[in-house]
Amino acid sequence: MMIPISVFFISAGVLALEMVLVRAFSIGHWHHFSYMVISTALLGFGAGGTFVTVFREFLAGNFQKSLWFFAAGFGLTVPVVFWLSQIVPFEELQLIWDNRQIVYLLACYLLYFVPFFFAGMFISLVFAKFAANAYRLYFFNMLGSGLGVAAAVTLMYGHSPQLLLLLISGVGFLTAVLLALKLSRIFLIVTVAVSAVSFLFFGRNDADVLKIRMSGNKALVYYSSLTGAETITNDYSPLGRLDCVKADGVRYFPGGFSLAYSGQIPEQVLIITDGDGISAVTRFRDFNDLQCCDYTTSALAYHLVNKPKVCVIGAGGGWEVLCALAGGAEKVTAVEMNDQVTELVRGKFGDFSGRLYHRDDVDVVLAEGRSFLQTSETKFDVINISLLESFSAAAAGLYALNESHLYTVEAISRALDRLRQGGLLCITRMIKEPPRDSIKMFATIVQALQSRGVAEPGRCVFMIRGLSTATIAVSPNPLSDTQIAEARDFASKRMFDLVHAPGIRPDEVNRFNVLDEDFYYSCAEKILSDDREWFFDDYVYNVRPATDDRPYFFDFFKWKSLPYMARSISGRWLPYTEWGYLVVVVTLLQSIVVSILFIILPLVVVKPIRQRHSGRMAAFLYFGLLGF
Repeated sequence: MMIPISVFFISAGVLALEMVLVRAFSIGHWHHFSYMVISTALLGFGAGGTFVTVFREFLAGNFQKSLWFFAAGFGLTVPVVFWLSQIVPFEELQLIWDNRQIVYLLACYLLYFVPFFFAGMFISLVFAKFAANAYRLYFFNMLGSGLGVAAAVTLMYGHSPQLLLLLISGVGFLTAVLLALKLSRIFLIVTVAVSAVSFLFFGRNDADVLKIRMSGNKALVYYSSLTGAETITNDYSPLGRLDCVKADGVRYFPGGFSLAYSGQIPEQVLIITDGDGISAVTRFRDFNDLQCCDYTTSALAYHLVNKPKVCVIGAGGGWEVLCALAGGAEKVTAVEMNDQVTELVRGKFGDFSGRLYHRDDVDVVLAEGRSFLQTSETKFDVINISLLESFSAAAAGLYALNESHLYTVEAISRALDRLRQGGLLCITRMIKEPPRDSIKMFATIVQALQSRGVAEPGRCVFMIRGLSTATIAVSPNPLSDTQIAEARDFASKRMFDLVHAPGIRPDEVNRFNVLDEDFYYSCAEKILSDDREWFFDDYVYNVRPATDDRPYFFDFFKWKSLPYMARSISGRWLPYTEWGYLVVVVTLLQSIVVSILFIILPLVVVKPIRQRHSGRMAAFLYFGLLGF
């Protein structure tokens, strides 16, 4: 029974390690490294299987000792490789112009490979030894894997990844102790001694040896470095690490304000998720302090609907909720998926926020935005999808492979279903050059309207842009003459530029935030024309609408555009690429090379595949392509 229990523990530790590394990478870097964790784990298991195949006779002859060594190796290398990886000065945004970053990325890849290699050897050796009882071992393997994931996710509430790494290391050492009981006493003494030294070294509170090194390009690094900056609190959950930062003069208003505004801006405390996703808690006493709310592009809807019943998707620290109330909202439903954020606003920052989330006219709903739209039967006058992403990460294209079911054609159509008669869906996206986000959202809205049978979608949409953001207001029915007039007046008085309005003329655009050429207007016109498909194919970025089948709204990358960008903007083309793709491509190429070296080559050299596995190349290729 000792062997199945050992398989259970190692399997639990491996899957828990994958989950924790995904969290740690999201904190230190961005979500792309979740792909690297998975490929590294598969590489480790593949290489472990190859090692067992090549040295099977020796390992089988020293079965118990080999298992002990692999389990102890897993327990020891979990904290060691994480510690070493945090010393590697890898910065993904420097990947193209600094060739050293490729070496640093490879170093991280190889470091994280090691504990999975030990686990892979352990599992492979057990299955090779007891092939006749594989079904029983497979049960313990799957049970451990499932419970390991469940335990990791549960323990992520209130516990740092560093602590969880020590617990996972302990699982490896515990397995080694169990196996050492069937060996001589020296194995038990060595296991206990090594584990004790490891925990004493890596578990010291004062040394913080396993501290996560955060990319210097993350918002938390910048704000924490400001004079007088104070980190008030931090917390952990499966949804992210929360840091609350306060510094004199620091304000965070996505997109900023109109050029026409020169008044006061309220004090704020920043809530930063995983070092980069920013939401702000705003000091609130009375609505006289919130005149600035009316000078944002997202305030457009509150000038077109009187005393609306509002739904804010992605409420966060409550800025858009305050803007809705300042705009005359009768009732606001604040939808936020992270309960730790809402609890901070209610609790620690309750007085600071004017007890915003305790107000009778504010209902806080804990839900993901798309899920809420799908399940709720409540109808609203205004649905406001706020800017949820970090400016810096989105601008760098670091969300390129991030799924979002909130920005698909089907999601927009569902949101329109949740509107009352005369209601508006209001979506704010950031300004980029050349245009990407806002144009893709405009195209998504147009396709959603057409899927609902709207013959002239241009009559249902009003779009404006400021210095940093563009806001699109859309109705399921044609906008009234009154709404169009109010929207034009709002944009003119606040010095926002028209991008699209029913009946718009070319001489009405590009008046305030002047561009050399107003691509926003021209792109919107092409999307509404019969040349839309030609435009999608010809445009330098992928702005074709996202759908539920392909929910990659942030995927703007086009391989065929790289030569064009390199030619047209010479050495300045790098900032215009979508970095997320490039990071994953480099990782993929490295994983292919390392896989050949560590998995295929040893088998070919030592025990040729054609001799031992004739006729199985097709199966090898099939399983090798899984995940693509």
